[in-house]
Amino acid sequence: MEIFLIEDNKGDVGLIEKFFKDTKIRIRLYVAENGEEAVRDLYGENNFLGSLRQDIIILGLNLPKKDGSEVFREIEENNDL
Repeated sequence: MEIFLIEDNKGDVGLIEKFFKDTKIRIRLYVAENGEEAVRDLYGENNFLGSLRQDIIILGLNLPKKDGSEVFREIEENNDL
């Protein structure tokens, strides 16, 4: 399972990693620490996710540079995402 986590709080990232480890669900977790980085990653500009389709996107709301609601709108408005 491919999961893209958009979260700037390292403690929250650790909790999510622990959750999936404890449930024994095999995942590949990609993390973006701010909204601008997330959008670049989603569009493949960072060569991070490229054409990879995520099974789940976990999106924090209070993000630096571009907040979660702005990132959500961009995802929602783009049929390719």
